[in-house]
Amino acid sequence: MNWERKAIGFLRMEITVSFLTTMEDYQNMRLDLAKLGVAGWERISMKGLGYLAVVSGIAGAVLKGGKLSSWIAWAVLLLTGLFCLFYYDRIFSYLIIRRARKEYESLKEKLYAQTIRITGEGIEISDIRQECRYPFSIFYRCVRTEHLFVFYLGIGMTRAVPVRLLTAEEQAALDAAAAEAVRPIDLNI
Repeated sequence: MNWERKAIGFLRMEITVSFLTTMEDYQNMRLDLAKLGVAGWERISMKGLGYLAVVSGIAGAVLKGGKLSSWIAWAVLLLTGLFCLFYYDRIFSYLIIRRARKEYESLKEKLYAQTIRITGEGIEISDIRQECRYPFSIFYRCVRTEHLFVFYLGIGMTRAVPVRLLTAEEQAALDAAAAEAVRPIDLNI
């Protein structure tokens, strides 16, 4: 679910979580943010082209047949269609997770335990390097994915809270508060 900013001071309870980003958290964050960056029309276009290529490859092979070179061309068209069909569902996810694993290995010494406190006024983040306070007025949207609550400060600037750290009551409170404060947009993630 996605929300755009409408009001300030909408959370009725204080939520505090402390955590060290795990490899799984990092992979989920990278994957969810990458999926959020893909427009719906891109995903639909890729699947549409995939279906078209698969159907054309099968139809061409069955109806036209031909020499070995024709069969190879139809097979290439079919494989290209399958690639397009499965790109965002399987291949894209695999590539993002693989890259995230490598990034995490090189960054894990620089990741510190952090405490995130969400109040009616905004979000406070503290670790050994910094203490930040972000009022809700500067966030332009909040997105809840399967794994994260992502708060957007600007292009490329996000703060994420892993859902696994929140109790069911805290998740419901954050969902309700965000839905009350902003209008929902379905992202189908």
